[in-house]
Amino acid sequence: MVKFVYDLYTEKQADVIVFGVPLGLNSTKTLNSLREVSQEVEPFDLRQRRNLLQNVKLADVGNLKIKANDLDAIFRKAASIRQQGKIPLILGGNHLLTLYALGIVDEETRVVVWDAHFDLKDVEDGERFAPATWLRRFYEVSGHEHILVLGVRACDEDELNFIHTHNIRYFTSQQIKEEREKVKKEFAKFVGNKPVYLSIDMDVFDPSIAPAVAYPEPEGISFSDFLQLLSFVKNIVGIDVVEIKSLPSNRITEFLAIHVIFHLLGQV
Repeated sequence: MVKFVYDLYTEKQADVIVFGVPLGLNSTKTLNSLREVSQEVEPFDLRQRRNLLQNVKLADVGNLKIKANDLDAIFRKAASIRQQGKIPLILGGNHLLTLYALGIVDEETRVVVWDAHFDLKDVEDGERFAPATWLRRFYEVSGHEHILVLGVRACDEDELNFIHTHNIRYFTSQQIKEEREKVKKEFAKFVGNKPVYLSIDMDVFDPSIAPAVAYPEPEGISFSDFLQLLSFVKNIVGIDVVEIKSLPSNRITEFLAIHVIFHLLGQV
């Protein structure tokens, strides 16, 4: 198996543990593509004049082997990593995996979700546990108050009513672009110095730069929009990057995802 970035450290030596969750159609193919591209992207950031991975020790432990109806295996793996004082970096699969990964967060942790959608539907295609319902299930089970959804631009009436009834914070992609200073101020206040779990659905980005997603909603954010907000995050305790649907002969989305991950790791 091709490793993520490089294979210089053991799991015991590393401070960030990478593992894949092949949840969803053709997800193993996507995970392979992400690992391959990770070895082709320069980790040196010209803007900051530094190698984003210079202070990070990574170990890729491969893809999680999930038995039927045992998605709690995602939580067990993420929890075992956190118990070692390390950061889990999860490569997905569909967004439902985040519901189980978030079992590692406590009530002080800020949960920041980058997504074109709220994923707060009660039911999707007759299923209560699905990519479009996971955040609703998380809120119902945990009552977690510190949730922020960024870049959203598509929902239904029920989701919007749920958001307002339960006071879940969000900024649309339009607000991020047109009310930049306000959003930056509120985001900085929200994360502060608190521990932060970051979940990135790649459809948060505009489909012109991230076409390989299931629902390429127009008017997404840019990479620069993402970086400006990411700069306020200081205490990352978990990361997942999900919902890439690999396209034949087109790895634009994978390249963007790796740049996103490298900059996330540059904040560790």
